[in-house]
Amino acid sequence: MLLVVLKQLACHKMEDSTEDEIMLRSGGAQVFPNEGEHVITAGNSAFMEKPIISAGDVNIELWEEDWPDPDDYLGTVTVPANATGARTGEFTRDEAHYTLHYTAVQF
Repeated sequence: MLLVVLKQLACHKMEDSTEDEIMLRSGGAQVFPNEGEHVITAGNSAFMEKPIISAGDVNIELWEEDWPDPDDYLGTVTVPANATGARTGEFTRDEAHYTLHYTAVQF
């Protein structure tokens, strides 16, 4: 089994011009924040301690809320089922740039 703990999402470049309203999703469910969206700007980070348990790979998607338009998909970070240790993944779609920091533990 794989335990992935999401730690930090750093915003280097936003998708919108003033601020991004972001959500992380995995397995079809929102995992951060618990509901709604988190407002973030370039040069800032969102900190969390969000565990995800899986028997296989874990796909983490980053979305930016756009109301009333459809939300913007900013990419997917895939954590392999055999991953271990402190790791990072990048979201770079739609001219945005974010880094996700997480740890992976086998148990």
